[in-house]
Amino acid sequence: MSPRVYTGHCFCFPYLPDGNPHELEKHLRTSLDALTRRIPVLRHVIKPDPDHPDKVCLVPSDNDTPAIPLKVSDERHSFGWTYRQLKSQGFPAKAFVGNSFEFPPSLPAADRGVPMFGVDAKLIDGGLLLINRLHHSVADGVGRTLITNAFASLTRDPSQVLADAPPLDINADLAPDVGPDLPAADLLAQCPEYRLLDAPYGPTIPYLGPPGPPFASIRRTGRIFVVAPHALAQLRQQLAGTNGAKPPSSFTSLAALTWAHVTKARLAAIQDAATAAAANSDAN
Repeated sequence: MSPRVYTGHCFCFPYLPDGNPHELEKHLRTSLDALTRRIPVLRHVIKPDPDHPDKVCLVPSDNDTPAIPLKVSDERHSFGWTYRQLKSQGFPAKAFVGNSFEFPPSLPAADRGVPMFGVDAKLIDGGLLLINRLHHSVADGVGRTLITNAFASLTRDPSQVLADAPPLDINADLAPDVGPDLPAADLLAQCPEYRLLDAPYGPTIPYLGPPGPPFASIRRTGRIFVVAPHALAQLRQQLAGTNGAKPPSSFTSLAALTWAHVTKARLAAIQDAATAAAANSDAN
């Protein structure tokens, strides 16, 4: 049900100009080993289910291969930006686009499985870029936050004992006849805005009804949006309201903003299509 892709975060830190890459790699590996003890499921890899090509499964990783791959590279003389330049320009998105930021494994071609979680560390002039990637079929934003927070804590002290993580279960207001054993097709039948693809290409996609344009005809253009810290703080406060409620997280606030504008655009497109159809009908 989730895209077969990795979602990534790149954290930028100031770093000693004479930092030792080997010491950095040793410290990060110790932290990641502690992370797999804290979250044992990260010791698994993702493989296509041999009996169901439209599904994936988790299998234990080989003992000879670290469950969480780590790559440390010294790019202090090759990366196109210094930490000072990145910071002075607000860490522009264009600095973090390119082949060096891609995560190579692709699920369909990986016979031995692909990692659930991976980390790259790039030493740049005056800074450190710490990149982590999590496979979307394993967790969403909430799970990613739990893993990232645990990893961050363990990099400060790999020997510490972390508090128990909050449960990932949610209380859903489902009808009594909707149980965990209900077939996926029956569950999807109750969600008319989604449909299951005929081939195992990953996610379900939004269902576009007759009023909407054919999906293949929609021009798709990528965009990167940068939200300034003060604008994000203002958005969180607006969503909290004036009754003293705690502001929602940055993740929740940006998700709400995105869904609000996507819904507005979809409704406008449907209205335009309906108006055009009515005009054609009158003309005929």
